Amino acid sequence: MKMLTFLDDPLCSTDFLSFKFQKKKATQEKSSEEKIQKLKKRNAELAAIARRLEEKAKQLQQENLKVFIQAVNSSITHLVA
Repeated sequence: MKMLTFLDDPLCSTDFLSFKFQKKKATQEKSSEEKIQKLKKRNAELAAIARRLEEKAKQLQQENLKVFIQAVNSSITHLVA
């Protein structure tokens, strides 16, 4: 008498493989969603850093412009006097 194994029954093996595929797909989707959430968080952090750097750059440009204008005014004053 031959024993019927799990893989001998095409219906069982197909159902099993389908189940395993769905389970793996669900695991990958969960893993992908976690990665997406981490990347979104990191993106927000980097965007905040970029904004602060832009603000600092503008501030430094304004300060440099003030110093330049003062130097020009000082030079003109010395030439006129």
